[in-house]
Amino acid sequence: MPASIAPVLPRRLSLVASGLIVVAAGGIHGCGYPTDLPIEYKTEHLRIGIEVDEGPLCQGDLLELERQIARTEVELEIELKKTYKVYIWGDETWYSAAINNCVRDTSFGCIRYHKSTIWTTRWALEHELAHAVMGRSKLHPFFEEALANVYGGRQSHFGVTAPSANENTDRHTIDTKTGTHFVRWLRERWGTHQLARLAKSGKNGFSGFESIYGMTLEEAEQLYFAEAPYAYASLDGCDGPELASAAIINGWIDTVTLDCKTGVDTRSAGVGIIAHRTLEIPAPGYYSVSTDGEWFDIYRCGDSFDDPSTNDSWSTEDVPPSHAGYPSPAYRHYAGGEVHDLYFNAGRHDIGVGVLGHDQGVAHVAIWPSLAPTPRGAE
Repeated sequence: MPASIAPVLPRRLSLVASGLIVVAAGGIHGCGYPTDLPIEYKTEHLRIGIEVDEGPLCQGDLLELERQIARTEVELEIELKKTYKVYIWGDETWYSAAINNCVRDTSFGCIRYHKSTIWTTRWALEHELAHAVMGRSKLHPFFEEALANVYGGRQSHFGVTAPSANENTDRHTIDTKTGTHFVRWLRERWGTHQLARLAKSGKNGFSGFESIYGMTLEEAEQLYFAEAPYAYASLDGCDGPELASAAIINGWIDTVTLDCKTGVDTRSAGVGIIAHRTLEIPAPGYYSVSTDGEWFDIYRCGDSFDDPSTNDSWSTEDVPPSHAGYPSPAYRHYAGGEVHDLYFNAGRHDIGVGVLGHDQGVAHVAIWPSLAPTPRGAE
């Protein structure tokens, strides 16, 4: 991670629609805790206020949020008919300011359906939006929270319990990792229609499981343990434009233009803004990466991944798979202004290039096969 932005973890947002940036303002109101923030942004389904210290949302962020809503509607066969007010608080002020609007002191966001209002940190926003689309639910928290995680764009891997062991748990004691991974496996194996039936069944999920999937939960979990990959990547990501190829270097050279107000692929990233591009690495090996942007993030795309203990290269490769670091972002961060020799596996990759500030910027990117098979001092 570049030293000049050490506190920054660029935030990739989960996901058509019209986003209109209005006015930037913010602040805390009330006696000790706020009930709202000035509305700064409007989209088809959202009216958003954000704490001033959190920085702005960009046009790309707003489009991604609406895209997430649209995907959740389609896959779960539910229409979000309400317009939600969303108040976004910083991690630093959440517990001292906004937590009073939520029940659990361990939560990072909450939703009040009767008020059509979400109070949240930026990290939990997409999760709460999935809850908004799903609406009030009779599902057991094991399934409800898992669906919100999957459609909120979370990565997943095996938890520590069997799915059936969670029937007698509650919202405080469920194995969230198992739930998220199991529900994602259900989606990948049987498609989304059954998940939609589960979400709208009016039952808790455990009691109605067999009528939807034609087998008991215990039978399904045996298949799950036998078939499921170690990890699934987020439903989001790896959807940026192609990085321009350059035959002259047998690689890629491109100019990335970033514009927070109008750029459909520009997103907020802490003290800066970021835009993502994709490229296909034809053969594994070391590649040199350089940008005059402030930093770049990079990862290997994929839907599912095997257990890292069976793949020694995971411990040494420079460019991680797109589920790495769950539940943190998958990226590795590198400073701009210098050449980095990184080991790439063959396949599709995502690179995000960031610049400081929240207005506009231009960054040049170049990637080419490293001159030495194993560069000295390679990272």
